[in-house]
Amino acid sequence: MRIDPFDSREVNLWWDIYAAAERADRGAGTAVWTRDESRHELQHDTATIDRRAYLARIDGEVVAGGRLALPMRDNLRVAMLGVHVAPELRRRGIGTAVLTALEEEARSAGRSILKANASWPCSAGDDGSGVPGREFARRHGYALALGDVQSRLPLPVAAAHLDALGAEASARSQDYSLRSWIGSVPQVLIGGWAELDAAVDTEAPVGDLEIERATVDTSEIRRSETLIAQQNRRSFGTVACDRGGRVVAFTQLVVSGDDGNAYQWGTLVRREARGNRLGMAWPSRSRICGCCWRTPLTCAPCTRTTPASTSTCCRSTAAWASRPPNSWPSCRSGWPERRTRRTAHSSVQITGVSRELRFWTDIRLLN
Repeated sequence: MRIDPFDSREVNLWWDIYAAAERADRGAGTAVWTRDESRHELQHDTATIDRRAYLARIDGEVVAGGRLALPMRDNLRVAMLGVHVAPELRRRGIGTAVLTALEEEARSAGRSILKANASWPCSAGDDGSGVPGREFARRHGYALALGDVQSRLPLPVAAAHLDALGAEASARSQDYSLRSWIGSVPQVLIGGWAELDAAVDTEAPVGDLEIERATVDTSEIRRSETLIAQQNRRSFGTVACDRGGRVVAFTQLVVSGDDGNAYQWGTLVRREARGNRLGMAWPSRSRICGCCWRTPLTCAPCTRTTPASTSTCCRSTAAWASRPPNSWPSCRSGWPERRTRRTAHSSVQITGVSRELRFWTDIRLLN
């Protein structure tokens, strides 16, 4: 059943399953989006992505949740999905039924690439062999396409360490100036910020993923800022500008007002400006996280540019596989009668189906 994002009871049931499944897979202390953060994302009105969430029931009891995200402007062949099964109810075919139903929804929406994520501890190795979530994806035709490492940095970081990093970077980046702020991107910078934000997915390593560059849209940046405020989050932004005032690099930290976790979001340096230690110039600015938010912070970076002192805590991977559309299993009768609405990450290719798993802020399957 697809849930109504404005039905508090259904959203709460979906979130309970999502959080329990994530913590079972990634550890009890893992950072998951809070109930209200997830609720506002599902309710968010945007023309760029259709977010859906689902609940699976057996005899009226909620046993699993699903999520699907359909890009509406770029990457129109792609659907991103997630499957969340209550830990105590796994290995009973429930996850397979949910996955089958989500694949059918994606196919009905005209999508040919499915994407999703699986996570495992770094101790499990580069491809996560033997880890339940990874093996579940493999059994259903998903093959590893891209692996990312999630790092966690306890805060605060010693000021002396940040100052040392800043001093090292300044010797190489004197032709650039840094501008930082809290909240909305200044209007004078939003064009450059939007250009870099749209390029993040294709400028970063993509492995075997098929990703189209996103459309530059400053109005969508403003809508995302509205969502951040609704989620009780605070955004900390920094850009580097060249002598002509052009934005050549950006980074964004978003701090949750619900649980105090700080997430490193988009971070990118234009190709022509790389090699000037601009990425290292940003850590000295990150101290604003510790002094401008009242709750204790734990920084959980989700992008590849992270301070050198971060420690690895888990590994996420993406899988890619090929399977013709006529070999997709039909929607099973075991799929519960009701469906829900939520944002998801997964992709499958329908004429030569490809699928993949990749890590972002939360676990996602990508193709």
